[in-house]
Parts: sequence; structure tokens; C-alpha cells
Amino acid sequence: MDRYKYTLLDVWLGPESEDSDLAVDFVHSMAADLVAADEHERAKGQKYIVLPGSETAKLLANLDDQLPRFNALNRLCRREWFTRLWIYQEYHLSKEAIGLVGSRTLDIRDLYNVVHFISTRELNREFMHFCSVRSYGFLN
Repeated sequence: MDRYKYTLLDVWLGPESEDSDLAVDFVHSMAADLVAADEHERAKGQKYIVLPGSETAKLLANLDDQLPRFNALNRLCRREWFTRLWIYQEYHLSKEAIGLVGSRTLDIRDLYNVVHFISTRELNREFMHFCSVRSYGFLN
């Protein structure tokens, strides 16, 4: 099976859109503030926690102000690439996956970690709908 491993997978997620920069910046900043959860948190199904006092912790303390970021992330996760059934294989067989959104890049594993973090939290019902990428295997 190792002979099918990709060293680097470039993923074209599409052209830049009105709020794609906001989504990419959100993923970058939130991923930088996520750390592996301890045993207690993992027992509750949480892989990651936010560093206390971090920018992300401050953002999550006031969710109403974050609606544009969550909506931008939602639109990013609803792009065509996520609807393709073979993405599960592409993603899991690569050692590194870089998403290209216009001229911006993001690590697809960072995107996965951020979406996974949000989907395992009771942040707010209106923010949970974008985690539908689970149905395509991206988060499984």
C-alpha cells in the first residue's frame, strides 16, 4: 500500500472569492492555536483544545462577532472538491496536502483539524451546518 502514497498533494479548491481570504486566514490562525487534547478531553471525543489566552480563545468567547468567519469557512468547505468521493483516498494517501484557493494556500490537514475542532464543540447550532463535509469522508 505504501507504493500508492503521495509525497505532496496539491488540491485546487477554486478561484479566490469574496471571502476566501477570510476563510484561509481563519484556518491559519485557528490551526496555530490548537493543541492536542489531554486524556480527559479525548475521552469526551475532543482531539484538540485551544491554547488558553490565544487569539482563537478570544474569538470563540464572542461567537456572534465570528459569524462572517464561520460563514466564509462554510463556503470554503462547500466547494466542489469536497463533493468528490475520491477525496478521502487522495487525502489519506498523501503525506502532505496543500489547498490552493486563488493565489492563497492552506494545509488541508489544518483545515481538517479546524473543522474537526468546531464540529466536536457545542459552539452554536448555526455554525454546525457547515460540517456536512463529514458525509464525504473528509472528517472520518
